[in-house]
Amino acid sequence: MNDYQAKSGFKTFIVTLGVSLLLFGVLYYVLSGTSITPDIESESDAQEVSNFDAIATAEVVEVQNEKSVFSEISKKKPEVPVKAVLAGATEATQSTVPSTGTTSITISLILSLTVLAVGAYVYAKNPRKVALSKFEEEVTNRI
Repeated sequence: MNDYQAKSGFKTFIVTLGVSLLLFGVLYYVLSGTSITPDIESESDAQEVSNFDAIATAEVVEVQNEKSVFSEISKKKPEVPVKAVLAGATEATQSTVPSTGTTSITISLILSLTVLAVGAYVYAKNPRKVALSKFEEEVTNRI
């Protein structure tokens, strides 16, 4: 593999990397649905939960009405003090819904565009040619 093939392969790799980062970043941004906010407290879900609670309570009542060997023991109240929380909560309960922001994808998109722009600038500037011309200029000034 000669020097030209190595440079050409590296340039192809950089261009492919930049295009794929840009393409997949935009694709993720579009698919993430930035304007959709989950409604975690909708009334239909609350109604389903309350219906489920009512069914579960009815099943527990049916089970409690059955005769069993331990029914007297299970109905007897223990003679111990009720456990209490020693310190009250000082903060509100946290939501279990993950935050679905687009900050990280936006930062990565801007970062990839910056890297692509810097790479394009360096490629357009052709640093070997600039270094060679400066070297020739220094050598000629010494003579």
